Amino acid sequence: MGVCRPAIQVVRLPRITILSVDQWVNVTMTLDGNNRINEDVDAALSGSGTVVHGAREPEPRLRRLDPQVRVRGAAESWSACVAIVDARSGCGEDAWIDSMPEHSLTVRLGGAPVYCAWGRHRGKTFARNPAVTLQPRGTPNHYLARGRLRYARLYLADQLIDDVSDALRPGSASSGLLRDDLIFTVDPELDTRVDSYIRAATGSSTPSPVEMEARATLVVERLLRHHHGVGQRTTERPAGLARWQVRRVHEYLVAEPARSVSLAAMATLVGLSPFHFARSFKAATGLPPHRYHMMLRLERVKYLLATTQMSITAIGADVGYEDPGYLARVFRREFGVAPGHYRQSRTD
Repeated sequence: MGVCRPAIQVVRLPRITILSVDQWVNVTMTLDGNNRINEDVDAALSGSGTVVHGAREPEPRLRRLDPQVRVRGAAESWSACVAIVDARSGCGEDAWIDSMPEHSLTVRLGGAPVYCAWGRHRGKTFARNPAVTLQPRGTPNHYLARGRLRYARLYLADQLIDDVSDALRPGSASSGLLRDDLIFTVDPELDTRVDSYIRAATGSSTPSPVEMEARATLVVERLLRHHHGVGQRTTERPAGLARWQVRRVHEYLVAEPARSVSLAAMATLVGLSPFHFARSFKAATGLPPHRYHMMLRLERVKYLLATTQMSITAIGADVGYEDPGYLARVFRREFGVAPGHYRQSRTD
């Protein structure tokens, strides 16, 4: 069965080309003889020398570490993919494009100062962290850095933006109304949320889609509420879920522990938007949805360790952890002991 290929646009960055595609599959790369793809990103060959992230068929010969860029989230269909770029020679005019093909939030991680070279903010300099730059679709990517620069770019899908917008102000859609003047913007709360997203995306542990969807929602919520006036600014605690709503989500999660779940799927079960569901679920249970799901899985792991002779690898597969090493790290982090030692302690 063929793979549907959305239209592709090209965004040129120093020594690398990132291709932008529609909605969930929105970050890809074109490889030349020197650029190589990160090992942990599933990729498929689509035409000569092109890797399309988010496709299902892996191409093993392309899974090699790229020293310049790391991309996370495209293969996993996150609503906000992340590109980590190490521009060793800085950014010059050869890296400019006149129209960004996707909405993105860019954060300088370190290195040379960055200069804005377009519009009324021409000449504005960014040399200190933290600060973020919103680059809506269609705006120029005209920036200069005279020296090595590391930065992260979050690509924000239209659906994510509009879902959060509708939750904050029913009937609104903000993906086509984003501001183009949020350049080197200092907002400690937004920076904290973006930083948390990047750390989760690039850490040693593999985050679940539910976790990353919830984190992306928090980033966009701050962006829309605080910088676009969408919805009311409030410090009120969100109302919790009704008992039947918590029970329905709980039953859904324990029915098939190994299945991949999304925030949207859980929210649909109880008739809420993903944004309102995430807030209300935490208010009702004390845990965000992704952590609640993780703890249910780990409790089943404990039960199987204590009552069966299944291997740890088989137990991990039963609850959705295909990598036994990852399961061991998570188990030890939560319970202070390795799975094997826990089993031994229950049988002594």
